[in-house]
Amino acid sequence: MKSKRLILILSCVVLLIILLIILYTCHFFPDTASTKPPPQKTEKMTEVPSQESPKPKKQNPQEKDTKISNPTPSPKKPAASNELFEYLTEYDGHTYYISKNKVKWVDAAAICKQNGGHLVTITSGGENRAVIAGIKEKKIDSDTWIGLTDREKEGTWKWVTGEAYNFRYWDTAQPDNWASKEKREENFVLIWFGTGKKLPYHWNDACDLIKARYILEIEPK
Repeated sequence: MKSKRLILILSCVVLLIILLIILYTCHFFPDTASTKPPPQKTEKMTEVPSQESPKPKKQNPQEKDTKISNPTPSPKKPAASNELFEYLTEYDGHTYYISKNKVKWVDAAAICKQNGGHLVTITSGGENRAVIAGIKEKKIDSDTWIGLTDREKEGTWKWVTGEAYNFRYWDTAQPDNWASKEKREENFVLIWFGTGKKLPYHWNDACDLIKARYILEIEPK
């Protein structure tokens, strides 16, 4: 009787083991090992330097204003507006510009002074040749005022700068104060335009009603 009971118990144990094996094979029981979250890897992050190009340096507004208000003049351009003058020539460090418009002598003298110079003063043969060559090269087809006058005292000619009146380049029988016949004094000097004159590019005295082109002279600094 005892042996039968033992056999029955063993049979039950075997059946239980087989059942457990079948259940395990079918994944009936949860895999506790697999449910654990995988260990997190801690990676050391290396900082990559930014590849952005450096920002351009901003210009100082004050510096910009200075450049605009104080431009560096080109040696071939007048200190005055290009609307008034064009480059004529250079001589012994002096620079000469011819006006584009025609005005009276008094106005020409004032405009030249406002633009950093004076009406041209021709005090030597070399300077005279340089000015005439510039007039010919530019093909100036009109008379041109220079800075010589006797308005303070008739017959006493003076340059506007006070330079010595030693060099002369008058045309034949000039100065003649011809307009005095019409009760006007010829107190201002211009260079004849070459065509139709007795001695082309020589000096002539003229009255204050005449309008002519004029030459601005800039002294060397």
